[in-house]
Amino acid sequence: MSKQLKVFIGSILNESLGFSFGEPWRYDENASTCIVPIIRISKENRKYLTLAEADKTKIQDTGKIDRALISNFEKMPVFLRMGELLKGDTQNRAVVLSRIIMPKHKAEVMVSCVHASQGIRRGAYFTPSGYSPLKDSHYGISLHTTGKTSQDRSWSMDRYYQIMSSESLAQLENEGFDTRRFLGKRMNPDDLTASRDEYNKAVSKILKEVPLVECQVGMALVDMDGFYFLDCFDLHESWEAVKEAIVGKESLAITKRMKFGKSKMFEFKPENSTVVTKEVLSRGYQERTQHHEKRTETVTLDFGDCIGEAVSLDDEIIHLFITRKEQNILFQ
Repeated sequence: MSKQLKVFIGSILNESLGFSFGEPWRYDENASTCIVPIIRISKENRKYLTLAEADKTKIQDTGKIDRALISNFEKMPVFLRMGELLKGDTQNRAVVLSRIIMPKHKAEVMVSCVHASQGIRRGAYFTPSGYSPLKDSHYGISLHTTGKTSQDRSWSMDRYYQIMSSESLAQLENEGFDTRRFLGKRMNPDDLTASRDEYNKAVSKILKEVPLVECQVGMALVDMDGFYFLDCFDLHESWEAVKEAIVGKESLAITKRMKFGKSKMFEFKPENSTVVTKEVLSRGYQERTQHHEKRTETVTLDFGDCIGEAVSLDDEIIHLFITRKEQNILFQ
C-alpha cells in the first residue's frame, strides 16, 4: 500500500488530485477547537458501500467476545469502519480494525466489548448503531500499532463513559440545555449505544450549527493542544453517509471552551489550523499491515506522537484516519 498511501496523503497535503482544504470553522469565538473541512472534486464512481448504507449485510455474534461475523450479500464491497458500534441482542461491540468485506463473502472481524455486564450468545444478531467515542479508536489503533491485540481491557470503556457523563452534563448546561432529565440515567454504562443516543439528542442543536460544505470528503479537528484528528474518505458520497455520526460523537470537543483565556493558536488567523494539519501530513510514518486480501488491505500508521489507519480497495486508498496519541484511562 505504501505507494498509494503516499500519493493519497500527498494529495491532501498539496491540495492536488481534486483535494483542497475548506475554510476553518469554530463554534464561536470562545471555542477552543477548529474544524478544517477537507474537500475533493472528483468524477470517479464509488466502488463500495459504507456499513450504514448496506441493507443486505448480516452481523452475528460468534460466541467469542472479540469477534463478530459479517456476511455481505450486497453486489458491492462493504466498508466497515473502526469504531462502528454494533448493537445486538447480547453484549454490544465496537469494531477495532477497519476493513472491506467483499460481495458474497463473510468474515470474522475484530471487535471490543463496550460493557461487561451482559452475556453473549453465538448466532445473536447485531445492527449498525453509529460510532463509539474517539478514545475507543485510540484503543483500537494502539492495539495494532504495538502488536498487542489482547482484548482484556475493553471493559474499561465502562469507566470512560462514567467519567464522560459528569463532564458532559456540566458542558451541556453551559450550552443552555436542560440536563435534569439525564441525572437519573447518567449515560448508563451498561448500554453504550443507549448512552450515545441520549447524548446525540442533547447535542442535536450543535450539529445543526456545523456548516454544510459542498463536495466534503472529511475533516480535521485542531484544538489548543494542536492536531486532534483527521478523518478522510476518497469520495464525497462516503462522507455524506457517515458525517452526522462522526461529527456528532465529537460535538463536545467542537464546543469546548477555553479555560485560561484565548489560545495563541486562535488569536489571529483560523488558517493556522490548516497549517497544523499539514504539518502532521508532511511527516514520515511507519506502516504495519494488519489485514490483506487480493483486492483490499488495512494498515496502521505510526507518526510518532500521532497514530492512524488506512484502507485500500483495488489499489486505491478509500479511507484515512489519523489521531494524536493520548494517555487516557484506556491505557492505565
